[in-house]
Amino acid sequence: MTLEEELIFGLYRYMNKASRYIDTKNIDEFIHDEMAFDATCFAFYMINYISKEILKNKYIIINNPDINFEEISNFYSRVFVKDNINYVGMHEIVIKKFPMIQMKLHGKLRK
Repeated sequence: MTLEEELIFGLYRYMNKASRYIDTKNIDEFIHDEMAFDATCFAFYMINYISKEILKNKYIIINNPDINFEEISNFYSRVFVKDNINYVGMHEIVIKKFPMIQMKLHGKLRK
């Protein structure tokens, strides 16, 4: 597996995990499900880390113009603000933003 494939797979994997952790939970259910919440926080940490690595590699960005890696890297700062966590923002990003990005990433993975 190339570095590009590993990074794309990593993004897909952690977005998929966060989506599964939230599943059909509304915001209140999500906030009170400690394991799902903690696991989703970790997924956001990993997504941030991987997207920062991708942003260092212009080759990956050029080869994947349909994916906005800058936007993905900004998800973390929209959720973790100073010493607080924007629970609603996290839930909304996973529910509204992740599905389309996951579809694009999945299309990049080897069959």
